[in-house]
Amino acid sequence: MNPHDKISAEEIQASLDALSLPSPTQLTVNITRKLYKQGTYRVVDGKTIRKLTAELRAKNQAAKRRRSS
Repeated sequence: MNPHDKISAEEIQASLDALSLPSPTQLTVNITRKLYKQGTYRVVDGKTIRKLTAELRAKNQAAKRRRSS
């Protein structure tokens, strides 16, 4: 961009808008809406957390066994 070019008020406002971040709540809402539209949103319940934690522990134990042997 040439430093002598005139910048319009709309361009300045667009630049300022691009710098502003939404609140954490609005960001969460935006992400959730996007996931719903993609069909990838899923609710994580306690059962799922326990299952995934158990899988992770098993993988970690297997990795430790491989390192120590």
